[in-house]
Order: sequence, then C-alpha cells, then structure tokens
Amino acid sequence: MSRTDRQENPATSGAGAPAHRRSEAGQASLVALLIGVALIAVLVWVFLIRPANRETQADQDARGAIVGTDKRTTPGASLDQAKGVECANNLRQCRLAIQMERETGEEGKLPPTLTGVSGITPSIASCPANGRPYLYNPQTGVVQCTTPGHQQL
Repeated sequence: MSRTDRQENPATSGAGAPAHRRSEAGQASLVALLIGVALIAVLVWVFLIRPANRETQADQDARGAIVGTDKRTTPGASLDQAKGVECANNLRQCRLAIQMERETGEEGKLPPTLTGVSGITPSIASCPANGRPYLYNPQTGVVQCTTPGHQQL
C-alpha cells in the first residue's frame, strides 16, 4: 500500500499521534455533572437545612419546646412528632393495664404506683420526649403526661 493510497485521518497528526482536541461530549458531561451537584445541594437545603416553620426562639420557649431537638428543621419536627406518637401509645398502654388491673385485682382496687401495675415497665411509665414519669392518681386511675403539648393525650 503506497502513501497515496492511505487516507489521512484528520484526528491524527502526520506522525500517527492523536491531536489534542477536546470533545464536545466531554464538555457536555461536565455541564451535566455541575447541574447534578447543584440540584443535590438545593434538595439538601430544602429538606434538611431550611426552616420548617418561621417560629422565633421566644415562640418555641413559650410553647415549651423539647430540649435536645431542633424544631427549625424538618427532621427535628418529625422527631418531635414521633415522640408525641410514642407518648400517646405509652399512655394508652398504661391506661389499658390499669383497666385490666382494676377488673382482675382485689375488689376493683387500683395499685398505689404506676410501676406496680403488671405489664408497665419504667420505660413505658415515662414520656419518651423528656424522660419525666407520668402523673398517676391512684384514687381515680388517671394517667397524664406533664410534657408541654402532650397534656391532651
């Protein structure tokens, strides 16, 4: 094959080495990467950093915000809501155990303490939000939570 029969490749130099040229596909992938990083940054800001509500610190203190959680972010508000649900479940379980104790115990007597009821452990007898024990009235059998926002449970 003679030199005139060969076709020159425009991407190579005369010595057969590749020419130093950037491809458009490489530039497009760099732009896509930058857009993806920017999109992820916006999503992180929206879901983790951005204030979930516009309460001031004074509003949170007046309402009795739970210490140890961040009410300004969506995850902080979700944790508080989950602790409220767990508190409601604990109260329901305590009330059911007291009712069963009343029906099966001596002449309808109630136990003198909440932990004296069978089936109620110390972890169930306290609010998961702050660890304070529930208020229990042995004369009436009423169990209440003292955490602000949980009194109506």
